[in-house]
Amino acid sequence: MRDGTNIYHVKPSNIHNIAMHIRCCNVLPGYGDDKHQEKTIILIGLMGTGKSTLIDAMINYIAGVSFFDDYRFKLVHLTEEEKTKHERWSTSQTNGITCYRIPWRSGSRVDYKLCVIDTPGFGNYSVEDETITSMLKCLFEKGIGNIDAICLVVPLSSQPDKAGKFLLLNIFKHLFSKDIYDIIYLFLTWDDGGENNVFDVLKKYIPIEQDMCFRFNNCDVLRTSHSNEHSIKIWRTRNRSFCGFFRKLLTTPSISLSNTKAVLDSKSQIERVLEKT
Repeated sequence: MRDGTNIYHVKPSNIHNIAMHIRCCNVLPGYGDDKHQEKTIILIGLMGTGKSTLIDAMINYIAGVSFFDDYRFKLVHLTEEEKTKHERWSTSQTNGITCYRIPWRSGSRVDYKLCVIDTPGFGNYSVEDETITSMLKCLFEKGIGNIDAICLVVPLSSQPDKAGKFLLLNIFKHLFSKDIYDIIYLFLTWDDGGENNVFDVLKKYIPIEQDMCFRFNNCDVLRTSHSNEHSIKIWRTRNRSFCGFFRKLLTTPSISLSNTKAVLDSKSQIERVLEKT
């Protein structure tokens, strides 16, 4: 319990390792037998942008939790190593890749089963960017073959030019092929209602459309004690963003990662040549 709120930590029904530092968590039994359409989304961004908190907010939306309920669900499942690092040094929660597989259930707010991929933050001093790239390459080779949404998680208050250049140079040119540009979404976290300057700057570098941009304020997502009009408004606004995103997700194509794998293979070959010269 936290501040009068019952927090139910969703314990995965099954966890298996795809490779070192890459896990698959079946949130509930029956994902493989679920005949509903599957949608796979990946959250990518700098360290400390709120990716893991966004996932906790997402599971509460999917499960139909109301602001006025006295309970919340927490989905993010840390390894023992991640727990230790977070407790000792307050570092980024995520040091590896975790795929959360959420089967459809009656009462769910989405009409498909969902695979949500949480990744370590780029710029994380405890995990080198090159290591994250290698993890993603391994995931694409052994874990997933298609992707439905690349979700860039960027704080609304971040420096737009810095964020734009970083995402362009260190993520997309090194990780993904151009055929995924149609499924890029922008998730703006820490939304305090301020002006959205991030979108205009990122659009200079990456082709993002306005209807692919969603704003989230995830403060107090696991608390119910502050029941005031402002908190209610934040909750409802966040739910509208999730509703818009999951509806839009039905209209965007599923993209094969075969071209992206080729990009990563090419990058690895170039790096090996450079190491020898």
